[in-house]
Amino acid sequence: RTRSGGIVVQKASVKMEHGLARFTGQFQPKQDPAIRLDTYLKLTEMPLENLPSELNAVRERISGRLTFETLLSTSGYAVDQWLSNLSGDVNIRISEGKINRSNVLFTILDQLSLQNLFQKRPQDLPEKGLYFKEIQGYFSVKKGIVNTDNLQMKSPAFNAAGKGTCNLAEGRIDGELAIAPLGTMDSLLTKIPIVGYILTGKEQSLLIYYFKVKGPVTDPNVTFIPMKNMGKKAVGFVKRTLLTPSRIFKDISDAAQGLF
Repeated sequence: RTRSGGIVVQKASVKMEHGLARFTGQFQPKQDPAIRLDTYLKLTEMPLENLPSELNAVRERISGRLTFETLLSTSGYAVDQWLSNLSGDVNIRISEGKINRSNVLFTILDQLSLQNLFQKRPQDLPEKGLYFKEIQGYFSVKKGIVNTDNLQMKSPAFNAAGKGTCNLAEGRIDGELAIAPLGTMDSLLTKIPIVGYILTGKEQSLLIYYFKVKGPVTDPNVTFIPMKNMGKKAVGFVKRTLLTPSRIFKDISDAAQGLF
């Protein structure tokens, strides 16, 4: 409806092939902030190649099937204000895909000499790029700052766990990444040129390599953290995510029903 020279959307929904979107909000050009928006979006097994052309940067970097659920709110008048005011929750899973471009992962794999271990992949995927079975995580967003402490990746050559923050408005990341190469301990120790951290759990032992990732999102600095410099929090994080994985996703749908 129109009100005071502006537009108010009480309820709107869009059904798509792989999911749905719901939103409510208002545009009041004479007020500050001029735009308020609450959005719920749920996608299931959508090929990333189906993303709109505005997200070509994502499609060029990664492929796979996307399962995605988010409830976000923002306000402002321009894009930079929307990013700075963005808050909410995000669940994301990408399955059976390929990373075509990643300065972080390619730098780490080169340091660990793991590039040649990538052999198992679906026949229809080209040789270039890094095939993965699954990437998933839960992200909280508050005033444009994205935070996660349980980002996980599974692939034929290694498993990985990540945590950290990303400032959307500034395009900067500050995080940590643990890499656990898969294979027998003896063979890994002879192939990888730097010393890792052997972490033992109830049912398995992992060879862990820990890295600090900091800087611009498009090209951050990647620094290897030696075993002696790993603190108790880092060890606890690795044990929780790689040795004793728990439920990652947060229940977002209940909150969305209350809003819409």
